[in-house]
Order: sequence, then C-alpha cells, then structure tokens
Amino acid sequence: MDIDITLLNKCISRDDRAIALLYKECFSVMKSICIRYQKNESEVNEAINMGFLKVINGLDKFDPQMSFKSWLKTILINCNID
Repeated sequence: MDIDITLLNKCISRDDRAIALLYKECFSVMKSICIRYQKNESEVNEAINMGFLKVINGLDKFDPQMSFKSWLKTILINCNID
C-alpha cells in the first residue's frame, strides 16, 4: 500500500473525495487488523470507522518520512485494544 502525499494533503484539508479514496485504499488493511480483535462483523465495521476517524483527525501529525501503512496499523491496533 503506497499512499501519495498529495492525497494525504487533500485529506488534511478535508477534501471529501480524497477522504473517500483514502478510505477505499486502506479498507482491506484496516479490515484485516480489526478482524483479529473483534467478535462479529458489526464490531469490525465499527472499529474500522472509529480507527479511520482517528487517522483522518491525526493526519496533520503524520511524518511523511514514516511508512503510512505502519502508522495506520498502529492507530488501528490501538483503537481496537481500547
């Protein structure tokens, strides 16, 4: 998963299309993480959405030198543990 920095910048500026595209591109990774922690499909979907909301709200803190996938995974794992 390789996310373009321009897409992330558009998400930071709250571009709805960019956010929808980022969600679509990250969905399979987010789902694979949440399935490990949740009991049923509705809890998985709730965890995905809560985690993605944290990702969007924290994008301005993301360091482009880091791997976006690793950063995303860390947030989703922590969100599922909480």
